[in-house]
Amino acid sequence: MVNAQDFDFNHSLIPDGTIYAGESNADGVHFDFQNLQFEQIGGDKLRATGRIIPSSEAVAFFDAIPDGGRNMVIWVQVGDYTLTGQNSDEVAVEIYNADNFDAPTLGVQIPDIVDETLLDHGGNDITSAVTPNTTTEDDVLFVSNFRLIDGINYQGIRTSIVAFNDVTEEQFTLEDEFFSFAQVVNIANQFQPNIELSRGFNLPPDSDRNVISIKRNPAIDIAGKYGIQLNYGYLSRWEYWLEQANANDDFFDILQSFDGKNKDWQHYNTGNWFLRLSFFTRVNDVDDFNHQEIQIRPYEDDVNLSIVRTLTNLSDLTNPTALVSNELMQIDIEFTWIIGLFTNPWVEFTIEDKEGGNRWVISSVLDQGNISGNPFKPKTGQTKIELTGIGSNILTASCNIDTSLINVNLSSLSYRVYSEDKTAKTTTLGTVKTLTTGLGKTPAP
Repeated sequence: MVNAQDFDFNHSLIPDGTIYAGESNADGVHFDFQNLQFEQIGGDKLRATGRIIPSSEAVAFFDAIPDGGRNMVIWVQVGDYTLTGQNSDEVAVEIYNADNFDAPTLGVQIPDIVDETLLDHGGNDITSAVTPNTTTEDDVLFVSNFRLIDGINYQGIRTSIVAFNDVTEEQFTLEDEFFSFAQVVNIANQFQPNIELSRGFNLPPDSDRNVISIKRNPAIDIAGKYGIQLNYGYLSRWEYWLEQANANDDFFDILQSFDGKNKDWQHYNTGNWFLRLSFFTRVNDVDDFNHQEIQIRPYEDDVNLSIVRTLTNLSDLTNPTALVSNELMQIDIEFTWIIGLFTNPWVEFTIEDKEGGNRWVISSVLDQGNISGNPFKPKTGQTKIELTGIGSNILTASCNIDTSLINVNLSSLSYRVYSEDKTAKTTTLGTVKTLTTGLGKTPAP
C-alpha cells in the first residue's frame, strides 16, 4: 500500500476453499476483506475473488490526500507451502495499481429539469448537435433551469466536469466546485441562492462565460416546487503543459507532456471516453445528478478553410512578417472557405504567453470593454473585431494589437471563425498549440 504508512497485512491460505474474514494492523489504515478466497482452476491457474472495503480510518486517511496522490497497489503472492527453502518457488502478481480517487455518491436522476442549453462563444445553441461545435480553447456556457422541492433541506449544489468511460464507468475529475446553502436565505421553505463564482478567464467584460452562478428563477415555480437557474461558464482546456495527475492510465503516452496526463481536454474524447458536465443537488450527503455530454474538436478541424494573415505596423505602414515589439499593429485575417458562405459568422482572436496563463481574447460578438491590459484593441471607430465580406466565401477580420503589452518572442496568436455549424482554428507566430504528438509550442519566428 503506497501512501498508507504503518499498514501491513497478509494472509496465507492452503488450497482448501477456506473463506478469509479479514484482519488488519490496529495501528494502520484498516481494510475489511470479505469473502476473500482462492480457487484453483485446472492445473496451473488460480482465481482470487472477494471484496476489499476501506474502513473509516482508511477513508479519513485518503480524504486528506488529493486525487492523483492516493496510489494504491494490491498484489497476490503465491508460493508452494510444501517447500522448506525461504522464498522458494514464489511469485508476486500485481492485480491493481492506480489512483484511489473520490467517486461521487450518486442518488437518482434529477426529475425536475425544465430545460438545458449548451451555447458556444457566439451564442449558438449546440445542445443537440450531432457533431460537436466547440473547439479546443472555446469559451462555452451551459444553462440549466430546474426545480427544487419545497421544505427539503438541501445542503448545496455541486458542479463538475469529468472524463467518463461509458463502458467501464470509470471517471476522473477535470474541475469541481461545491456551492453550500449553509448561509443561503430560506423563505417559506424555499432557498433563495444568489451565488456567483468568477472564473478569471480574461474574457470580454460582457461575457457570461466568465462565471458559474446559481440563482433563483421564480418564473418556473409550480405548486410545491421552486425554480433555480445554473449558468456554468467554462473554457475547453488546452493547457498540455499542465499536469492532470488523476487521468486514467488509458491516456498514457510517453510522447506527450506528463505522459499524456495533462490538461488538454480534447484528447479525453476518444474511444469509450467522453467529457461530461454535471451538476448535483445534495441532501443528507447524497447527490442527485444531471449530466450533459460535451465534446471538443481539435484545432484546424476544417481542411476546406484557409487563411492569409497581413500585419501592418501603424507607425510606418510597413508589413512585417512577424509581430514587432513596442508598436501598435493592425492584424487582418482573410478566411477563405471553399465549400460555403460566411453567413452570421463570429470570429475570436486569442493571444497567450508560451505555455503560460496570461491569455487575452477579442471577439466580433462582444465589445472589448476598454480593458487597458488587453493587448487586442479595436480599430478606430470600432468596439470589437471588424468583419467584412459577410455573405461571401471570403471573410476578413481586423483589429489592432499593442505589442508593448506582450513579449512578441514568447507569444502564441490564434484565430477561430464560425459559420453554419463549421468551426476552424489556426495558430500563427508559433506552432499549433496542441498537436496529436503532444509537441509543445515554439517561440514566434
